[in-house]
Order: sequence, then structure tokens, then C-alpha cells
Amino acid sequence: MHHPLDPTRYTLIAVIGAAVFLCATVLNEFVLTRSRPSPAKVCGVVAASLALSFGIGMLSGGLQHFEDFPERAAMLILFGLALSFVAYVLRHQPTRWRGILCPAGILVSVTAAVAFVGLKGIAHRTWCRSRGTRGQYGRRGRPR
Repeated sequence: MHHPLDPTRYTLIAVIGAAVFLCATVLNEFVLTRSRPSPAKVCGVVAASLALSFGIGMLSGGLQHFEDFPERAAMLILFGLALSFVAYVLRHQPTRWRGILCPAGILVSVTAAVAFVGLKGIAHRTWCRSRGTRGQYGRRGRPR
């Protein structure tokens, strides 16, 4: 969400956050448990957990900043919802790729698509209302 405003700063924050998250995941899932999973399972769980974290971040950031950047937020909400679902399924059932295409996956896809279309419509109306008086994005937004 914030990355285009200051790419260097927010890339550094994202890298540090991902590193901390990965360390915590490894500690929680593999060091503090009695079982010792295979290296392949370790990589799968860590990757899926990181993807889930990014998906939830995209979803919550898009919701939080919709008023500031409505078009960007609509995209983040769509992709965040989809990424979170896929990562969750793969995190808890790594061998069940078909679980993504189950009825729950179809429902998530339809919900994401409907939300995207609705949010893009709201973003367009916000942009049309604010043209000429308060920049492209409205009350607190920043013009392009």
C-alpha cells in the first residue's frame, strides 16, 4: 500500500518484517516442537506461512487505506483475499492442490471478484466526485 510513496523505505521494512516472520515461524513450527519434519516440509510450511502473511497484509492494508488510494486498495483486496486462501490451503494441506478448486475456493473467488467490481465502482465514483477540487482520490488522498 505504502510502497509507491517511498520504495526504498518500505522495501526495507518489508524485508525486515519477512525475516522476523520467517524466524518466528521456524521457531514455532520446528524448533519448539518434538517432531522433526523433513526439509521439504519445512520449506513448504515456511513459504505458505509467509504467503499467508503477505496476503493478510494486502487485504488489511487495502481495507484500511481504501479511502486514501481506492483503485490500488481494490486490487490489493482482490489479490490479498485470493493469496490468503491459497496459502492457507497449502499451509494446512500441502498435498491437496485440488482443495483450492473446491466449493470454498470457488466461493472465495466469486466473493473476491464481486468485491473487486464493487470497490472499483466506488473508487471510480470517488475519483469523479473529487476531480478538480481535492485531487484524484478525494478527502485525504494524494493526487497523481
